Order: sequence, then structure tokens, then C-alpha cells
Amino acid sequence: LKKINAGEKEISSISFSSDAKWIAIADKKGEVSVRSFHDDERLTKLSTGDEIILHDFIDQNKKFIVLDNSGKLTTYYTGSKETQTTQFTKGIKTACLDPNSHYLTFLTKDNNIEIQDLKANMTLGRIQKIEGLSSALFIGYDRFGQQLAAINKLGESITWNPFNQQLLRQLKLQSGEYAESRSVIHSAATHSGGDQFVMGVQEEFIPKG
Repeated sequence: LKKINAGEKEISSISFSSDAKWIAIADKKGEVSVRSFHDDERLTKLSTGDEIILHDFIDQNKKFIVLDNSGKLTTYYTGSKETQTTQFTKGIKTACLDPNSHYLTFLTKDNNIEIQDLKANMTLGRIQKIEGLSSALFIGYDRFGQQLAAINKLGESITWNPFNQQLLRQLKLQSGEYAESRSVIHSAATHSGGDQFVMGVQEEFIPKG
């Protein structure tokens, strides 16, 4: 058991470097601290001022990225300790990286999905206003990065090819417990293989009339 000093602020998310040397701790006030996992030495502290949507170590831990709700991407270079910022579309609801951490994908407040190529520093594609995305709470890739899926609060799963943005399938989770009931999703995630979903579900009974 290892104890890391995160201060008195309420923690919202945690990420690790792939070599387990560094741990990043974000709080609900938009600050993220990168620390040594072994001796708790602080490498850097980044403050965004907005809700942090995603943070992770990429490019063999040479870079640490932070994406906040305002659409600002902050890249911290762990070797040179330099920081770079990029502004994307404002109002981001959720985001993810592909398995190789080449593509940053996020859902905007207008229910559009944008796919950004981090290495080329350009937009790979956009998926425009799909109706089922209005209440989306999760987006993620399969283990090969060849399919991109979104799940909304009513259990609709929508899958695309991320490279040409073609719609592949659209499914809806049906409840079999009660007639006229529906399953409401509260949280979702994929396992390490990326081809199985785990969802936290609440079943709601909707009487006729």
C-alpha cells in the first residue's frame, strides 16, 4: 500500500504512467499534480481553471496531456519540462484516447464527436449531431482502434469507423424484467481488451398512461 500526498482538495481522477514511475492526480477545481510514485516528489502542477475531462501519459511517457471542459489541451513534456497549449471546440462533455494514444476523441456540448490526430496536430474527422448522443456519457475504442463506440444514458450504443466516420451499428439495451420498463445507464467502461462493455444500470418502470 502506497500513500501519496494529494493535499486537502477533493480528487476527481487519477492516471499512471505506463512504467508506473509517475502518478497524476486531478481535483475538482481543475488542478492536476504529477508526482513520483516512489518518493512523492512533484514533477509539475498544472492548473486549468475548468473541469478536467481527461488526463494521461502518452508517447512512451514523454508527454503528459490534460484536456479540460473549455476545450483547452495542455501538453507537458516530461523531459524538457516545457508546456504547450492547444484550443479545441469549447464545451467538452467526455473524451478518450485510442489504444495507441495517437487520436484524441471528444464529445462536444453540441453533440458532435471530433477526432484529433495528436501526432499530425490536425483534425482526423468529425461526426455530426447524432440524435442518440444528446445524453451520451461514454465514448471509447475497441482494442485495435478500428471501432469507436458511444453509449448514452438510455442504453443506446452507437458504433462508427473512426477513420471514415461511417456508422457501423446502432443498438439499444432492452430490459426484460418488466413490461414497459427501460434501463437507465449511470456509468460505463470497457475491459482491457476493449470489446466488452461494463455498465451500471438502473431499471425504471414506466406505467402506461
